[in-house]
Amino acid sequence: MKTKLGRFVSGKTFPVCFYLFLIFTAVYISFRTGNTAQQLLHLHMYGAAAVFFFLLFFLQWVFRRQHSFSSLRRFWLRVEGTVYCFLFYFILNLLCCDAVGLIVFLYTKNYMVFAVSWCIAVGISIVLLIYGAIHARHLKAVHYAVPLGNGEHTYRMVLLSDLHIGVFVGAGYIRKVVDRVNSLSPDMVVITGDLFDNGYAEECGRLDAVSSLLRSLQAKDGVYAVLGNHDPAFTDRKIQQFFQDAHIRLLYNEVKPFPLFDLAGRNDLLHYRRYAETRTPLNELLPQEPRKKPVVVLDHNPEGINEAVECKADLVLCGHTHKGQFFPLTLFTRLSHEKNHFYGQATFEETQVVISAGTGYFQLPVRLGTNSEIVEIILKL
Repeated sequence: MKTKLGRFVSGKTFPVCFYLFLIFTAVYISFRTGNTAQQLLHLHMYGAAAVFFFLLFFLQWVFRRQHSFSSLRRFWLRVEGTVYCFLFYFILNLLCCDAVGLIVFLYTKNYMVFAVSWCIAVGISIVLLIYGAIHARHLKAVHYAVPLGNGEHTYRMVLLSDLHIGVFVGAGYIRKVVDRVNSLSPDMVVITGDLFDNGYAEECGRLDAVSSLLRSLQAKDGVYAVLGNHDPAFTDRKIQQFFQDAHIRLLYNEVKPFPLFDLAGRNDLLHYRRYAETRTPLNELLPQEPRKKPVVVLDHNPEGINEAVECKADLVLCGHTHKGQFFPLTLFTRLSHEKNHFYGQATFEETQVVISAGTGYFQLPVRLGTNSEIVEIILKL
């Protein structure tokens, strides 16, 4: 993130603004809910609405501090994610409906218009939540053709990214992913980080089932992955065992040679800072020029693209952005990233780039304006 907005989001001021927005949301929704209850039901619920938000924030604080993986904690995380999705759309819809309602009120002088706007906002938010939750679990196949040579050889690579296995993405969804990937008959499957959602593999209730399903991925040259900022530490024994059980080769700052190209995998930019791990500079990791084969780099965060361009990597595969995951955060995320560092296929000098919108979804279980996608890349070598 190198735009002004991106620097703001990654800076120290953004969390303060975010919590101020949460406070505004709690106060505004509490007041409007209490006002509507009084108008429609003649009930005084201002206090009840405020208590709801207090309990919501308190329980979030309690369960987020725990590192247990009980059924109760998993249930709460599901409830929390769903409620926050609803509240996000509710505050946006309520502000819009109230703006229209204020105009109507100036003409009619009827306070009931605000109760109607509250009801409309609730209805729209529920519809968006249901649609977004259903749409998030629908997989879309995206196809790119990438010329890296004279075109004598065709190589089929499938890119997965940001599965975020955990509370919302479990064995059932992974089974759909595996079936869809195998239907494409890839030569290789690559995973560009964030296999897990909150830094703990155990958050997935059926981890053994997930590793077994991923083990059934069918690719002639195997399955390779790098870590993302949400993944556990490289030294975590459970994560090492998971990759071993799933038959996924983790590339941790290393290059794997293949007959037609070299595959380089880097530790994520944010991951190594979080766990005080290493991230080898790309000019030390890649073969020195002149190179006999093209180089494909797996790097979770698109922020590494510029370094790859300087090192004249042939292809960089990324994820991380989720394409914003849901509207209007799609617009916010696009503005936070440099041009062509957000989503899709792009070319920078001699380096080609493919950025995935993600195969899973992050903590909030909805997608609106984006797709959960499996990326098929046809390499012409």
